[in-house]
Amino acid sequence: MYKIQLNYLHVVAVLITGTILLYSCNFSKKASNQNSATFYYYGNKKIEITIPSGDTLGLLLRDDGPGDSSQTNFTAVKKQIESILVQEGYVSVGFIPKDGNILRITPTSGNKSIPFLEKEAGRLKENYKTLILNAGYLSQVKESKATVFVTNEIIVEFKAGVSDTVVKKFFSDYGLILKRKSPFVPNEYTVTVSDKAPADALKMTHQLRDNTLIKSADINLIYIKEFEGLEPTDELFIKQWHLLNRGSANITKDADIDAELAWDFTMGSEDIIIAVIDNGFDADHEDLRDNYAYNNDEIPLNNIDDDRNGFVDDILGRNFVNNSNNLNGGNHGTEVAGVAAADSNGLGVVGSCPECSLLPIVTRLGSTTQDDVDAIDYAISRGAKIINCSWNPTAAIPRLPDVINRAEAAGVLLICSMKNTPVPSCATGSLSELGFTFALSRSNCQDLFDNSGTGECLDLLAPSAYDNNITPRITTTDIMGPGGDSNGIFESESCPDDVPDALGNYMSCFKGTSASAPLTAGVAGLLLSANPSLTPQQLRYLLQDCADKIEPSRAGYAIENGKSITGTHGFGRLNAYEAVKIVSSRTDKGGRNGVDIFIRDNELDWGNTEQPSNWRFEENNRFIGHWKSPDIKIDAPDINRPGNPYEAAPVDNAGFENLGYDKPVSNRINKVYVRVRNRGYRTAASVNIKLYWVYGGLALPALWSGFPADRPGDPVWNYLGTQTISNLQYSGSSLANNPGADAAQIVSFDFTSPDPALNPVNHYCLLAMIDSPDDPLPSTEVSAITELDDITPYYNNITHKNFSIEPGGGLAMQALYIHNPTNKIIKTKVTVDNPKKISFKLSNIYQDSLIQLRPKEKRLIKISFDHSNIKHPVEITLKQEIWIDDKKKITGGFSFYFANKK
Repeated sequence: MYKIQLNYLHVVAVLITGTILLYSCNFSKKASNQNSATFYYYGNKKIEITIPSGDTLGLLLRDDGPGDSSQTNFTAVKKQIESILVQEGYVSVGFIPKDGNILRITPTSGNKSIPFLEKEAGRLKENYKTLILNAGYLSQVKESKATVFVTNEIIVEFKAGVSDTVVKKFFSDYGLILKRKSPFVPNEYTVTVSDKAPADALKMTHQLRDNTLIKSADINLIYIKEFEGLEPTDELFIKQWHLLNRGSANITKDADIDAELAWDFTMGSEDIIIAVIDNGFDADHEDLRDNYAYNNDEIPLNNIDDDRNGFVDDILGRNFVNNSNNLNGGNHGTEVAGVAAADSNGLGVVGSCPECSLLPIVTRLGSTTQDDVDAIDYAISRGAKIINCSWNPTAAIPRLPDVINRAEAAGVLLICSMKNTPVPSCATGSLSELGFTFALSRSNCQDLFDNSGTGECLDLLAPSAYDNNITPRITTTDIMGPGGDSNGIFESESCPDDVPDALGNYMSCFKGTSASAPLTAGVAGLLLSANPSLTPQQLRYLLQDCADKIEPSRAGYAIENGKSITGTHGFGRLNAYEAVKIVSSRTDKGGRNGVDIFIRDNELDWGNTEQPSNWRFEENNRFIGHWKSPDIKIDAPDINRPGNPYEAAPVDNAGFENLGYDKPVSNRINKVYVRVRNRGYRTAASVNIKLYWVYGGLALPALWSGFPADRPGDPVWNYLGTQTISNLQYSGSSLANNPGADAAQIVSFDFTSPDPALNPVNHYCLLAMIDSPDDPLPSTEVSAITELDDITPYYNNITHKNFSIEPGGGLAMQALYIHNPTNKIIKTKVTVDNPKKISFKLSNIYQDSLIQLRPKEKRLIKISFDHSNIKHPVEITLKQEIWIDDKKKITGGFSFYFANKK
């Protein structure tokens, strides 16, 4: 084995030596074609571009913001450049608002070829480096029509083992001038292309990729980001409806993230760092300055790189626009930071993680590949566990996928904004499209999808606003004093900045997905504060699994995994409380310590309990039955299967989903299958599943004394047994119905449906309870409750499902009970939800008519349907409403399904 290793190393050495001697021959042959390339690489994908004949250059100007005495501010830079352009023979095309700090110029005369434009861009950049950060010639991405500017800079990464000597000679031989060595990625360099190079910069990247010493080579593009919501203030927590929504005439109660309930477990930890990469910050803001993540390894202002991370005196963060420590100048970044982590200090506003630390990092609207890659790498190196990017590139930018992969490998979750308009936002090049990011769109104060970015890559909605006709918007921090957005910039809009803040330190008009992302980043910070060992994947699962299923009629949440099939809602709207509760070890407050076993009550129920499972998050249709669990199925015996009348027993979720929809058959053994899930990240070592049955109805008979303790001999509730499963792993909605990944477990019971002659009803209810030492049944809480319909909607480890004999052709009669499960006289009535207007007839009771029932009394009712003309699946629901002491509630119901015409 030792000899084999030596021989192998010898061969590698020969190959590398040969490559060093021969690479120039191979390279020179390929360099003979001087035509400029018309594409750049994004990973291994070719991104085609067109180069307009308008010979336009783009100058990325310095935009250092106020407070930096070493550089001029943006307004002064613009004035100086405009006077210089005339002397240089250029005409300004002007500043286009969406370009931010990029000035477009064209030469008045002379050679306008690509080599000339590239050379001129490089010359202007070098001659006016105090004013110009970078420069390149105008191009347009064919597919997306996005604008990019091609510079004379290339980011080159050599393969492992290539020495500094070889690198230096390589650059010298091919006219590449070393600009910098990456402080983050070994063997990565940024170079400029000189006049001695055999081709222009874009063509050189293609040729460098073919060299055996090179791992990758990408053009350093200037591109334009979209800060998703460049808008505005507030001061009082009562205005922050996105955190706690008490409801009003214009906004919907509970259209929030339940932050105050989450804060009962934790308000964050200074050890959890949220990096915000944005356009600048008010570094001395009264509501932010105590929450910054200070670099304690640096000695302030000694002009020495004490921690040897490549950056001198980076006490707070870093400005990658001008390679300085000046963070000031950005309204948007200040507003974003406040949404995520404004301090809970009694001043102004509060962020979703008010005790987390903020790492401010500056890039601008106009940016380069290297700036944004460095910004993310820097956040990783500073120990950030969450990175917030409330912006998106307008084109596919090379190396962004690589740095996001590095973030994931380092245990960092990158949260990003989707577009502010209802368009597909998963196109190649968007941050949302990259596999390891977490993508946010908006819900509004009415708990509706707020017409923002859509697509399969959408993970979640979080409260914000955008439509000028829907207020309020988001209240957050603003640049202190007269320089912020709260001082007249947005007065033309229909959003009055109504914060009682004469100094302008806060504002109430911030909007867009730019607010949705940091709100979610703060919640991720709460989760990590409760358990710092959570991985990015576990954070994603928790955030997705605990979302509230708002606006289901529009979202179309899939029954199998709870994700919107319309691409508009992801997994729903962010709920901080539900997620933090699972993570928290504060079991005295209801924390689950990483285990949350659950069984579903209906198709919209994925385990949340902050609202009852029969609460439908939809203004005009608030109720959904809690008696139709998708996690209980019956396989009735089929006489047409000689020798084996049952379907194959499901051993996993796929088998469970493939079971048909059966009704129990009288006097025969029916197989009952119960599916159990765990949306916590910790495995539940042991779980017990108990099953009971009772003759069915709308409201059900009273539970036995001491429920949920076993009562095998109860005369009403019939015990079918207990099954035990081991090692119930994570199996929340994020992986539900994912072949090979869904770890839900299934148990089976035998249920002999009784002879109808023994009882006049042909309906049954199956009651399932799941219990685990890691997540026990709340016995003390529920033991005093006698009504199952008051338990099932509020506890996610108890459910029930009603069954009936499948109706035959023509008029089919169904017989079932209405009950008074209480010890009081009640008034009750039966209502019918019949959206398809199927003909039916009620007997022994009139629809919507009040009757009186004595304590524990039951009454037989009958209903018959004429479903001879049913052509499409339809659901008809009967609900029993009761009045106790003049208080009304829906206490139970039954859902009839008609699959098709009989």
